[in-house]
Amino acid sequence: MLCLTGAKAQSDFRRLRLLEQVRALYPSVSDIHSRYHYFLDLRSNIDRTDIDPTQIDELTRERLASLLDVDLSDQEVDTSTPAIWVLPRTGTVSPWSSKATDITHNCGISGIARVERAIRYSIVGLSADALNDTALLALLHDRMTESVSVTTPEADSVFLQQQPEALQRIDILAGGKQALVDANQQLGLALSPDEIDYLVSNFQKLNRNPS
Repeated sequence: MLCLTGAKAQSDFRRLRLLEQVRALYPSVSDIHSRYHYFLDLRSNIDRTDIDPTQIDELTRERLASLLDVDLSDQEVDTSTPAIWVLPRTGTVSPWSSKATDITHNCGISGIARVERAIRYSIVGLSADALNDTALLALLHDRMTESVSVTTPEADSVFLQQQPEALQRIDILAGGKQALVDANQQLGLALSPDEIDYLVSNFQKLNRNPS
């Protein structure tokens, strides 16, 4: 995996607004810095053979830097300040990644299986003990679509892709309403009695089972 540090992730206005929200929780915080970080999966799509990042030639690095708005002379990461990483939810491929990967391939840059982006928030004046505060993390990420980490993400977590679960059908044609009642409890569907009656009635009219 090749990691590149990009530009600032927030405008000054958004940074100051976030700083104000964080300081309401932790008055000791004096500043927040956020930067994009790009993770590039350097494995073949066919045999998944790892490619040594040092084997990426200088021209390819420059083309990637231009494409991702990366300054190759500014790749230092301040590890002395507590930081929180925000990246796409583990096991998913973000819409940004799909577009960026396609663009990379269309630009003729080979050897890149996937490109993903994360944001690293450096929070000046925050103690390390506060990094896992749920109230703080809620200000930095959307838990429905994003994951957070207090350590530098590894390739296995960034590029993990979960296989979709097999499609299940609820056999109300044979089991009637009780089949959906049982599935509602087992799968945690949170269907109300009225919703169950509605679904059973309409799927029986359609003469097929819901999935």
